[in-house]
Amino acid sequence: MKKILFVLMAVVLFVACGSKSTITFNCDIPGFQGQTAYLHVLGDGDSLMRSFHLTDSAVLTDGKAVFSVKVDQPRFAYIVMGGNPVSSLFVEEGEVVCDANNNASHGTPLNDKLSAVVDRVNALRESIQTDSVPDMRQVILDGMNIYLEVFKSNADNALGELMLQSYLGMGFQAQVLTLEDIDAALELAPERVRQYQDVVEMRNMLAEMERTSEGNDLVDIEGIDPATHQSVKLSDLVAGKVAVVDVWASWCGPCREEISNYLLAIWRKYSSRGVAVVGVSVDESADNCAKMVSQLGITYPVMMDTAKVCGTTYGIQSIPHIMLVDAQGKIVKRGLRGDDIEKELLKLIAQ
Repeated sequence: MKKILFVLMAVVLFVACGSKSTITFNCDIPGFQGQTAYLHVLGDGDSLMRSFHLTDSAVLTDGKAVFSVKVDQPRFAYIVMGGNPVSSLFVEEGEVVCDANNNASHGTPLNDKLSAVVDRVNALRESIQTDSVPDMRQVILDGMNIYLEVFKSNADNALGELMLQSYLGMGFQAQVLTLEDIDAALELAPERVRQYQDVVEMRNMLAEMERTSEGNDLVDIEGIDPATHQSVKLSDLVAGKVAVVDVWASWCGPCREEISNYLLAIWRKYSSRGVAVVGVSVDESADNCAKMVSQLGITYPVMMDTAKVCGTTYGIQSIPHIMLVDAQGKIVKRGLRGDDIEKELLKLIAQ
């Protein structure tokens, strides 16, 4: 009996101690010699975008720093010098070698795979530099395809999670990721990843973006008039009219430029022809909104999104976000800026 208990205790101790990862960091960047390198390791959490924790440090001597950390499972990490990340890697059992000169890591299975991904992404980046007029949308799609391909063959490990984060993040920011794309990727992901908070939020936002995409009805929202504080609905402000709807904020410089340079002129020029211009402010303060309305000389209707639903309802990632709506209440164009606002408006009026 004592022998069995001893064996069980030994197993528990082994599991508790975890495996060991030794990381050799090579760096001959001028000015870094003698400085401290810091290893930040991805922590636990219920999202793809989790916090990193400072786990170890070592002085860079003769172009080399060595970290030694215990590993409970493979985790993504990065090394910081001079306040900036200089190398990325996976902390996993074994001997890992990192090179700051080309952001390469190798020596263990996940690090060898990560290095191969870095090589492919670098090759894609170099192709952009040699093309005088690169098709950036295609470049983004090519980058996404690299991440998706690697994710599919590593969906059950830490590299797969990193690739999924890169795939979704790149596509979402570039506004080329669709609901179909994210659903197809998540089918391969472990259940815990599918339930991550940021993954669920991203999917919900994409669903709203598709629900309010071009060709669909303008979803109604309710807010207040910043001057009178009276309740107002967006549908009442655009009802039966061709309308330009501008989602903006008083603190947003590009928003103010669009209003001053384009929207006020459109309002003055086309309001007599039954065209509505409506501002939907996402300001926190009604007073700030009202002051900017007065300062910019806005005379068209403005409402405040007091319920803070505009971003999620329309899947808006940045402002200004300008939409063109027809007299039947259908969204004709989204994401208009500058001269394109009037161009698309004239096309709609001519129909």
